Amino acid sequence: TSEEAGSELRRSPRIPVSVKGRFLAPDGTEHACSIRDMSLVGIGLVADVEIEIGALYRLLDDFGRFEGTVARTYEGGFAIETSLSGPRRQRVADRLASYAAGNKPDDASKRRAFPRYAPGEAGLEEGSVLTLPDGTEADVLRSAAW
Repeated sequence: TSEEAGSELRRSPRIPVSVKGRFLAPDGTEHACSIRDMSLVGIGLVADVEIEIGALYRLLDDFGRFEGTVARTYEGGFAIETSLSGPRRQRVADRLASYAAGNKPDDASKRRAFPRYAPGEAGLEEGSVLTLPDGTEADVLRSAAW
């Protein structure tokens, strides 16, 4: 049989999405991005950053946290291959189906078992101190939770 021109030949069809996110590059730098499409096995990103094919990237967006290797690049972005299994795969599949039906992804805070607070909101100091076994102390900078 022959496939019609433009038909989806991927293992898992990509759903067009428009979600802001950020990713962590292998060198530890964090960059803003937009998700242009997503499936259970891959994510297409729009980012104005030089990318290395085969490198491991971590992505955080409204759908959750993903890890994958760069499969290809294209003008204005790149695609990563991901691997999801078990209950998480089903949750992402359900959320993608909901998004495809016109529903926006829900706020991540609604899925959490316990609320999260900024240190000041929780009555904690803004900074933390790391104490090493030899007694050396160092200030810890706030960064994204990966």
